[in-house]
Amino acid sequence: MLKEKSKIKKLLIVICACLIFVACGGGAGTGSNSDSKSTSGAASVPSKLDITLYGKSRTVETKRGRFEVVVRRNGDLADSYYWLYLANVEISTEDDINKPLASPEDVRLSFELFRKPGTDISAPVTIESFDAKTGGGVGDTLIKTHDGSRVIDSYAHEAPLTERKGTVKITGANGDTVTGEVDVAYGDKIAVKGTFTAKILMPK
Repeated sequence: MLKEKSKIKKLLIVICACLIFVACGGGAGTGSNSDSKSTSGAASVPSKLDITLYGKSRTVETKRGRFEVVVRRNGDLADSYYWLYLANVEISTEDDINKPLASPEDVRLSFELFRKPGTDISAPVTIESFDAKTGGGVGDTLIKTHDGSRVIDSYAHEAPLTERKGTVKITGANGDTVTGEVDVAYGDKIAVKGTFTAKILMPK
């Protein structure tokens, strides 16, 4: 009887030890996952834009875009800015940016984004907001579409500065991936709203 009680006691100890081990292991795993999450929030987001051009609206699901960091030099001075390219057609190479659109379903957008004055040219891409109204945040915006017979370029500068509003935001940046939101309008002719994911390309 004593031997049986001893065996049962040992068995209970083993079971308890296993339960504690599993619980600790699960807790450690959860902690590890939490620590590994980027605080910059750069996980891919759906790339979908609502675009209005001259009274016509459409929703476009874009592919992974290009987010180019460009260095501009003026003598001994240098600063940097961004070009954001989004499209529902392939834009993985430099040539793709200028490739003619082929059909009415195709659309390609570009946004010129100015970093804050004095930003070091080697500073990594980070969470930031660019104001379309000031002209010092969002530069020009170009939307290329196809009407079935030709490519049409629609520029933001077609609207006076006083009629431009909204922002382009970087909501996360991690490694070679940037995520963001677009919500801009240029007069009553052009408007773009939605989210994007793009690949960060640093200067060569």
